[in-house]
Amino acid sequence: MKQLRRLVYAALLCAISIVLTRVLSLQLSPAIRLHLGNVPILLAGLWLGPLWGAAVGFAADFLGATLVSSLGWFAPLSLAPTLLGAIVALLSGRKRRFWRVIPAIIISLLICEVGIKPYALHLLTETPWEAVLAARLPFTALQGAAELALTIPLALTLTPLVRRKIEG
Repeated sequence: MKQLRRLVYAALLCAISIVLTRVLSLQLSPAIRLHLGNVPILLAGLWLGPLWGAAVGFAADFLGATLVSSLGWFAPLSLAPTLLGAIVALLSGRKRRFWRVIPAIIISLLICEVGIKPYALHLLTETPWEAVLAARLPFTALQGAAELALTIPLALTLTPLVRRKIEG
Protein backbone atom coordinates (compact mmCIF):
# COMPACT_ATOMS: atom_id res chain seq x y z
CA MET A 1 0.00 0.00 0.00
CA LYS A 2 2.92 2.34 0.75
CA GLN A 3 4.29 1.91 -2.75
CA LEU A 4 0.91 2.71 -4.27
CA ARG A 5 0.71 5.90 -2.22
CA ARG A 6 4.23 6.83 -3.32
CA LEU A 7 3.26 6.21 -6.93
CA VAL A 8 0.19 8.43 -6.59
CA TYR A 9 2.24 11.27 -5.04
CA ALA A 10 4.90 10.83 -7.73
CA ALA A 11 2.30 10.98 -10.51
CA LEU A 12 0.71 14.08 -9.00
CA LEU A 13 4.07 15.85 -8.64
CA CYS A 14 4.99 14.82 -12.18
CA ALA A 15 1.77 16.30 -13.58
CA ILE A 16 2.28 19.54 -11.63
CA SER A 17 5.83 19.78 -12.93
CA ILE A 18 4.69 19.35 -16.53
CA VAL A 19 2.10 22.11 -16.15
CA LEU A 20 4.55 24.48 -14.43
CA THR A 21 7.31 23.79 -16.99
CA ARG A 22 5.43 23.52 -20.26
CA VAL A 23 2.21 25.49 -19.79
CA LEU A 24 2.71 28.12 -17.08
CA SER A 25 6.14 29.22 -18.30
CA LEU A 26 7.74 32.00 -20.29
CA GLN A 27 9.91 30.90 -23.24
CA LEU A 28 12.39 33.73 -23.82
CA SER A 29 14.62 31.94 -26.36
CA PRO A 30 15.33 28.35 -27.44
CA ALA A 31 17.78 28.06 -24.53
CA ILE A 32 15.92 30.12 -21.89
CA ARG A 33 12.56 29.27 -20.31
CA LEU A 34 11.42 30.72 -17.00
CA HIS A 35 9.36 28.20 -15.07
CA LEU A 36 8.80 26.72 -11.63
CA GLY A 37 8.67 23.10 -12.76
CA ASN A 38 11.64 22.12 -10.61
CA VAL A 39 9.68 22.71 -7.40
CA PRO A 40 7.62 19.47 -7.67
CA ILE A 41 10.76 17.54 -8.66
CA LEU A 42 12.62 18.86 -5.61
CA LEU A 43 9.62 18.01 -3.41
CA ALA A 44 9.47 14.50 -4.87
CA GLY A 45 13.12 13.97 -3.92
CA LEU A 46 12.60 15.38 -0.43
CA TRP A 47 9.34 13.54 0.24
CA LEU A 48 9.75 10.26 -1.63
CA GLY A 49 13.52 9.70 -1.76
CA PRO A 50 16.17 9.67 -4.48
CA LEU A 51 14.71 6.96 -6.73
CA TRP A 52 11.24 8.47 -6.81
CA GLY A 53 12.71 11.96 -7.15
CA ALA A 54 14.71 10.84 -10.17
CA ALA A 55 11.67 9.06 -11.62
CA VAL A 56 9.51 12.17 -11.26
CA GLY A 57 12.20 14.34 -12.86
CA PHE A 58 12.66 11.98 -15.79
CA ALA A 59 8.95 11.34 -16.32
CA ALA A 60 8.08 15.04 -16.16
CA ASP A 61 10.74 15.89 -18.72
CA PHE A 62 10.03 12.98 -21.04
CA LEU A 63 6.24 13.30 -20.97
CA GLY A 64 6.33 17.10 -21.12
CA ALA A 65 8.70 17.12 -24.07
CA THR A 66 6.86 14.33 -25.87
CA LEU A 67 3.31 15.55 -25.32
CA VAL A 68 3.62 19.34 -25.14
CA SER A 69 6.86 20.51 -26.75
CA SER A 70 7.07 21.16 -30.48
CA LEU A 71 10.78 20.28 -30.37
CA GLY A 72 10.35 16.79 -28.97
CA TRP A 73 12.47 14.95 -26.41
CA PHE A 74 16.25 15.36 -26.25
CA ALA A 75 17.84 12.71 -24.00
CA PRO A 76 20.76 14.79 -22.62
CA LEU A 77 18.33 17.43 -21.35
CA SER A 78 16.54 14.79 -19.25
CA LEU A 79 19.66 14.29 -17.19
CA ALA A 80 19.18 17.60 -15.33
CA PRO A 81 15.65 17.02 -13.93
CA THR A 82 16.40 13.34 -13.31
CA LEU A 83 19.48 14.10 -11.23
CA LEU A 84 17.78 17.08 -9.56
CA GLY A 85 15.24 14.81 -7.87
CA ALA A 86 17.92 12.32 -6.80
CA ILE A 87 20.63 14.74 -5.66
CA VAL A 88 18.39 16.81 -3.40
CA ALA A 89 17.24 13.63 -1.63
CA LEU A 90 20.76 12.29 -1.20
CA LEU A 91 22.17 15.60 0.09
CA SER A 92 19.34 16.40 2.49
CA GLY A 93 19.59 13.17 4.48
CA ARG A 94 16.76 11.15 5.95
CA LYS A 95 15.76 13.59 8.68
CA ARG A 96 15.31 16.58 6.32
CA ARG A 97 16.43 19.17 8.86
CA PHE A 98 16.18 22.85 7.89
CA TRP A 99 19.94 23.33 7.91
CA ARG A 100 20.39 20.41 5.47
CA VAL A 101 17.45 21.05 3.15
CA ILE A 102 18.49 24.56 2.08
CA PRO A 103 22.07 23.65 1.01
CA ALA A 104 20.75 20.47 -0.62
CA ILE A 105 18.33 22.47 -2.77
CA ILE A 106 20.96 25.10 -3.66
CA ILE A 107 23.64 22.54 -4.57
CA SER A 108 21.15 20.45 -6.56
CA LEU A 109 20.00 23.48 -8.55
CA LEU A 110 23.59 24.58 -9.19
CA ILE A 111 24.68 21.15 -10.45
CA CYS A 112 21.65 20.64 -12.65
CA GLU A 113 20.68 24.13 -13.81
CA VAL A 114 24.12 25.74 -14.07
CA GLY A 115 26.18 22.66 -14.90
CA ILE A 116 24.22 20.01 -16.77
CA LYS A 117 21.40 21.90 -18.50
CA PRO A 118 23.55 24.54 -20.27
CA TYR A 119 25.84 21.81 -21.59
CA ALA A 120 22.85 19.80 -22.89
CA LEU A 121 21.45 22.96 -24.51
CA HIS A 122 24.86 23.56 -26.08
CA LEU A 123 24.63 20.09 -27.63
CA LEU A 124 21.07 20.70 -28.80
CA THR A 125 21.50 24.19 -30.25
CA GLU A 126 25.15 23.85 -31.32
CA THR A 127 25.79 27.19 -29.61
CA PRO A 128 29.08 27.53 -27.73
CA TRP A 129 28.69 26.32 -24.14
CA GLU A 130 30.05 29.58 -22.71
CA ALA A 131 27.46 31.59 -24.68
CA VAL A 132 24.60 29.39 -23.47
CA LEU A 133 25.81 29.63 -19.88
CA ALA A 134 26.29 33.41 -20.05
CA ALA A 135 22.82 33.93 -21.55
CA ARG A 136 21.10 31.64 -19.06
CA LEU A 137 22.92 32.63 -15.86
CA PRO A 138 20.88 35.72 -14.84
CA PHE A 139 17.59 33.96 -15.59
CA THR A 140 18.74 30.79 -13.84
CA ALA A 141 19.62 32.83 -10.75
CA LEU A 142 16.17 34.46 -10.76
CA GLN A 143 14.40 31.17 -11.33
CA GLY A 144 16.52 29.39 -8.72
CA ALA A 145 15.74 32.05 -6.11
CA ALA A 146 12.02 31.73 -6.81
CA GLU A 147 12.18 27.92 -6.67
CA LEU A 148 14.13 28.06 -3.41
CA ALA A 149 11.62 30.52 -1.94
CA LEU A 150 8.73 28.18 -2.84
CA THR A 151 10.33 24.82 -2.10
CA ILE A 152 11.67 25.56 1.39
CA PRO A 153 8.36 26.49 3.05
CA LEU A 154 6.49 23.72 1.22
CA ALA A 155 9.10 21.12 2.14
CA LEU A 156 9.41 22.14 5.75
CA THR A 157 5.71 22.55 6.48
CA LEU A 158 4.23 19.71 4.44
CA THR A 159 6.89 17.00 4.90
CA PRO A 160 5.44 15.65 8.19
CA LEU A 161 1.93 15.53 6.68
CA VAL A 162 3.08 13.84 3.47
CA ARG A 163 5.18 11.33 5.39
CA ARG A 164 2.18 10.43 7.60
CA LYS A 165 -0.05 10.00 4.55
CA ILE A 166 2.49 7.82 2.76
CA GLU A 167 3.22 5.69 5.80
CA GLY A 168 -0.52 5.21 6.33
